[in-house]
Amino acid sequence: FGRADLMRAVERLDGTGDLDRIEADVDDRDGQRSVEFKLTEADWAASRLRLGLELYSNFGDASSYSLVAMHVANWLNRWGAELRSVARIGTTRGLNTEFYQPLGPGSRWFASAKLAYTAGSNDVFDQGQRALRLSSSLTSAQLELGHRVAGLGDVRLGIGRLRANDEVVLPVQPGDSRRSQLYGQQYLELHTDSLDSLAFPSRGQWTTARIEWLQPRGESGVINASLLGLAAFRLGEWAGQLYGELAHAERGQARSLGGYLRLSGTDDGSLVGENMVLARLVMARRIGEMPVGLGGAVRVGFSLETGAVGDGAGLKFGNLPRTGWKQAVSGFLSVDTRFGPFYLALGTTRRGDTAAYLVLGPAW
Repeated sequence: FGRADLMRAVERLDGTGDLDRIEADVDDRDGQRSVEFKLTEADWAASRLRLGLELYSNFGDASSYSLVAMHVANWLNRWGAELRSVARIGTTRGLNTEFYQPLGPGSRWFASAKLAYTAGSNDVFDQGQRALRLSSSLTSAQLELGHRVAGLGDVRLGIGRLRANDEVVLPVQPGDSRRSQLYGQQYLELHTDSLDSLAFPSRGQWTTARIEWLQPRGESGVINASLLGLAAFRLGEWAGQLYGELAHAERGQARSLGGYLRLSGTDDGSLVGENMVLARLVMARRIGEMPVGLGGAVRVGFSLETGAVGDGAGLKFGNLPRTGWKQAVSGFLSVDTRFGPFYLALGTTRRGDTAAYLVLGPAW
């Protein structure tokens, strides 16, 4: 247990946001090392409210904003229950709440109940061309049984009910264009996270693997699956991230590419298909600091991106896209501000379009 391990342990404790003071006493005696942590719980630990702002624009047809409020109430009972709520207004509107209950004092097993509502509008593309604008909403209720993996993340098995509504708003449709569909849901999800920072990670990894079975009322079932992973590293004065994403979706649940860091320069969400692959490398170097009280690091960097979408029914590796691969690059200036990381970027897709971007919020 070296000094570097000790510092990482302190960073993890400090990152919870629950502690006002952390003291570590190290005692080396008779060839053995003992470490004692003295922790002081913060006054705000039992009930925390955080406010955030997210902005996105490609200085063209794609722009969005959101005001976000997150509230966490801790230790609602002796087993350490939590109530987590996130409200969002703006281009996307939503309310998500989760009651998280450990199944015993200090237990790694837990149960969770979730309620969520999300609404917004988006453009639908056909062969890369904007075809219509859709207003949609999704309401869901879910129950989960999970297990925390020490130092990594958790695995969850869940069931749920979903109600999806959508309406074509442009072009104007004759008659009533509203549609509604009920779904039964079962899913298995694995999530790990050891990243050292939300703004621009330079150490650790993040992974989400999910498979979902949906049963539309009166129709045959569908399967959605996705695997997302990010590895952060340092290379001299540079911090880097390797990111990969595989996804399969069926019957209108298409994944998309296009937009900043998802084939920069290509129209946002313009590449759709049942199967999708994306890989990218992002590198950045710190070049300065904001004045105290205004923010943190100032960085310059670049990205190399490649990806493809394709059709093919059924969840199997043979349906992953083999043709239609596109490559893109971008360069950016980022500033860690009080409202989150801020990016100004310019990206271009090979044999495609070029776009400038303004982003406030995590972009990786």
